[in-house]
Amino acid sequence: MSVKKVPVALAGFGHIGKAFAALMAEKADAVRLRYELDLRLVAVLRKRGAVVDEGGFTGPVPAVGSAGWTDGLTAAEVLGRGERGVLADCTPSSIRTGEPGLGILRAALAAGWHVATAGKGPLVLDYAGLRDAARRVGVQIRYSAATAAALPTLDVGLLSLAGAEVL
Repeated sequence: MSVKKVPVALAGFGHIGKAFAALMAEKADAVRLRYELDLRLVAVLRKRGAVVDEGGFTGPVPAVGSAGWTDGLTAAEVLGRGERGVLADCTPSSIRTGEPGLGILRAALAAGWHVATAGKGPLVLDYAGLRDAARRVGVQIRYSAATAAALPTLDVGLLSLAGAEVL
């Protein structure tokens, strides 16, 4: 079995981002066995800073504001260095401005990162621009999210259940 290492940068570290990081850690063995992927969380981005471990966090992400977090570090700065991978966007979404996700997605695509987003704002405001930016650098932009008490809105079936164990 040839396992491919994939760096993952996480944008947003509120309830959804923390749950995503925990799920990534919980499902690491299953993803490795089923998909031959070693997903490594290498950075967590917030509005006012980031924490980075280019080798991948081996334990929990340090608490916001603790040692390791760098205030003022931008998404473009973090995503512009190191190995490219996938940006998982779990930021809040504004339908009026698309921010903070829109700027982060643009920075990720410009730096050559694939993007997976749960944000609706950036897609509503500039789907064509994001799609074209992804095509220009040869990466993918994928999206899925839930609303209305977690009813699936953008995909269902096997895609929504990938990696899940149905009991």
